[in-house]
Amino acid sequence: MAQTYVSFMDKIKRVHDMKNALPCMEFDYSINPYLGFWYAGERLYLLNDCMVDAYYFTEADSSYKAVEKVLKRVDEALHAGEPVNEEYE
Repeated sequence: MAQTYVSFMDKIKRVHDMKNALPCMEFDYSINPYLGFWYAGERLYLLNDCMVDAYYFTEADSSYKAVEKVLKRVDEALHAGEPVNEEYE
């Protein structure tokens, strides 16, 4: 269960703690050579995109679904704002 209130100073501390923890984590790149995953329990996955040095938090039923979910999200973001060819809709 998520905490409802976190003080500003605690938020800053937590962000710095996470920044320091990320390089120590061993991501599994067995599903995708560029997108590694780390299972945090309770369906929560942390994924690392080593090509752009980005991290994603996502909930999924498996590591395969977590990777698929993030790849789909990235693909949608890459094509956001592109004109749609109404001829084929």
